[in-house]
Amino acid sequence: MRRSVVLGLMIATLALWGCRAPVPMVATPTPIPAPATPTLPPPTFTPTSPPPTPTPTLPPTPTPLPPTATPIPPSPTPTPPPAGPLIVDGQRAQRLMGGPWLGDAFYAYPPAGLYRTLDGGASWQLVAPQPAVENFVFSAADPDILYSGKGYPCYKGGPHVPFFKSVDGGATWFKLEAGTDLKPVAIHPQDPNRVYAIGCDGPYLTTDGGQTWQLQSAEIFRIYNVLQIVPAPSDWEVVYLGGASEGGAGAVVKSADGGRTWEPITGELPELWWISALAVDSADPDRVYFADPHGFWRSEDGGATWRGSTAGLEDVVYREGFPFDGLRTIVVDPKVADRLYLGTVKGVYVSTNGGESWEKIEGQEWEDEEILDLAVRAGEPTLLYVTTAEGVFVLPIL
Repeated sequence: MRRSVVLGLMIATLALWGCRAPVPMVATPTPIPAPATPTLPPPTFTPTSPPPTPTPTLPPTPTPLPPTATPIPPSPTPTPPPAGPLIVDGQRAQRLMGGPWLGDAFYAYPPAGLYRTLDGGASWQLVAPQPAVENFVFSAADPDILYSGKGYPCYKGGPHVPFFKSVDGGATWFKLEAGTDLKPVAIHPQDPNRVYAIGCDGPYLTTDGGQTWQLQSAEIFRIYNVLQIVPAPSDWEVVYLGGASEGGAGAVVKSADGGRTWEPITGELPELWWISALAVDSADPDRVYFADPHGFWRSEDGGATWRGSTAGLEDVVYREGFPFDGLRTIVVDPKVADRLYLGTVKGVYVSTNGGESWEKIEGQEWEDEEILDLAVRAGEPTLLYVTTAEGVFVLPIL
């Protein structure tokens, strides 16, 4: 009995103990590891933005001043040649091709051969050491295309004279049979396929680079042989010709329709001798100039009226015992209005009033030489190229 009571008390005590809150146990705490940093996918960026680079924390530095811009030196300006002989590759040039108005490209003949410049004379390149031709024309539109022919001696007669063309700047040449006996004298400034040539029976024009030629015939050419052909640079429909009859009389003939019709425009003037020089203004097709052995003439209305002058030319116009062809070549300054240059049998003359009066250029070694050709290159300064029997000379003109 007593044993049963003790066992019951023990069971009751255990039941009460299970109903109490548990008593915490004192134990050495186990360190809890820090939670792992979750692995995140790398950030994505648009293709146009590079991923950001972490900027390290650096000690502050002073803000630099903006850099000073380094000035860019200007392009060197070609130095114009000094007054005197034109020197090409260490040699004096004998002839110049490309006038009357020279652009960046033109040619020269020193003793070593044919040379070409593409930068207005600052540098020269040898084209051919033994050039096949002596004279040619070319267009500024393509200085590689050249035409050459001496023309037939109409009064003297003789064998046929070949006509040549180059398409590689004069390095090689080939014959154009269609141009036989023709002399090319004028080429279109924008179209190297349009060329005027002189024939014994009148002016010829090609529009296909010399493959075919059209004779622009007219009754007037039964009287006058063509000496010069000068289309107006600003309008190739306007063309002026200088001519001479078998007896030595002269006339200027004009076409206003590209050569379809022709008419003389100097019939009202006193009896002219052959036309020795002819030029047209670079900008105005109605301003035309010519010379015969007796003097200089100018028109501002396409030849409807003329004004003549010999003021300042007394030493070079014809007089008893003097050479017949004293006035040789006229060049219009393309930059300065009313400035003209006149090459004569004895030096070069300049006019600043459109030919009303003339003044001789002096102080040059060629001032009393016979002038064979003139050419002008507009620039700062303008350069006048003078060809004599002694070679080509350069004169800067301010």
